[in-house]
Amino acid sequence: ASYWSMFGNRSYGIAGLALGGLAGFVIFKLCKRKDDLMCKKCRSRVGVGIGVLVVDDATKMFLVGRRKGSHGSHQWALPGGWLERGESFAYCGLRELEEETGIKEVDLCKIRVLNIAPSNNIEFGSASVFITGHVSKAKSPLKVEIMEKEKCFEWRWISGADNLAGEKLFAPLEYLFTDAREALAAELGN
Repeated sequence: ASYWSMFGNRSYGIAGLALGGLAGFVIFKLCKRKDDLMCKKCRSRVGVGIGVLVVDDATKMFLVGRRKGSHGSHQWALPGGWLERGESFAYCGLRELEEETGIKEVDLCKIRVLNIAPSNNIEFGSASVFITGHVSKAKSPLKVEIMEKEKCFEWRWISGADNLAGEKLFAPLEYLFTDAREALAAELGN
């Protein structure tokens, strides 16, 4: 008999707490079937999107790109992408940053989790994790390239939400500018 069969046909509301090594906690509920615990559309993915807040320490500006050709097309977003099985948040962020922008010069000592936006994407059943990476003054300004021309129109350095007033924002970036604005301000030294 499987672990899940011990619950029988009844659904128990057993709540648990899973402590994360990098970022706070996640509350989960054990259901009568393990399939109830995952998004059926995204079984091949971990279901975590990593957004990288790349901060230029010399200017206190950060990098955003205008998405192209996928969900969120023409919306502004942080560099980033899907966490792959076995990757840490930091590794995924660095991989996505290099794949999308060509940037390799991020200070690894300063990479940390900035914030987590739970279930921001109902269609994909995902959560967004925001990590930060800083660029030291010695490496500023960075050369940023559009490495995936089919996925990005342009990259732009901005100092805050005001730089994108009236523009369409990808949901995780909108969350960062609204619900996580204090964390963003602290990260930028504002």
